[in-house]
Amino acid sequence: MKVRGIVMPRQKNYYGFVDRLRIESLYRTGALRGSALTKLIEEGVLRVAPAALAYDFARWDPIGVRRRSTMKASPFDHLRNISI
Repeated sequence: MKVRGIVMPRQKNYYGFVDRLRIESLYRTGALRGSALTKLIEEGVLRVAPAALAYDFARWDPIGVRRRSTMKASPFDHLRNISI
């Protein structure tokens, strides 16, 4: 009987009670952003509804959201999403 491959379990980080409190605190203050926020949501450590997440993003950076929403469209905007 041949062995075709070895299944490696995915490494999961352990987050204790105090770690989870710290993560929640960082999220509520807006200090947890970017890839760290994405990683914690994907791992299920931080459970945030998509609507609440969008609201929090707008609350943390109101000027940036306003700036993006009031920018005039460029005639070349459609070319930004083209991959070569």
